[in-house]
Amino acid sequence: MEIFNVGPMELIFIIILAFVVIGPQNTVQYAQKAGKKLNEIVKSPLWSSIVKTSNEIRSLPRKLIQDAGVEEAAKEIETNLKFVSSDVREKMRKNEVKIEKGAESENTELVESLTDERHETSTNLPNHIADKP
Repeated sequence: MEIFNVGPMELIFIIILAFVVIGPQNTVQYAQKAGKKLNEIVKSPLWSSIVKTSNEIRSLPRKLIQDAGVEEAAKEIETNLKFVSSDVREKMRKNEVKIEKGAESENTELVESLTDERHETSTNLPNHIADKP
């Protein structure tokens, strides 16, 4: 976690540096003074204004998306896509059925034509050959 772009290692370095510069006797007094000042800053109206502005800036992209209606448009596009995909699937199923029926009818026609040809051929053969299956 960083506060004012100061990470944990940097904070430890600052504390050690302050301990060396101030000395061990005055460290407690300066820490108390720093804590009081920090408390005053956090409770000040300026700090609350800064926090409020920061929260508004963080929520700005979300508000812009809501105001632009992007979420609604995305939901509408998703609904339309589902409708179109289901329509395409239905048409594909119908075409598959037509193809299967067409293939069956072609097979039936082919079998009938072959049977007719065999019958015509067998009528043209001599009797002793035509009787054999």
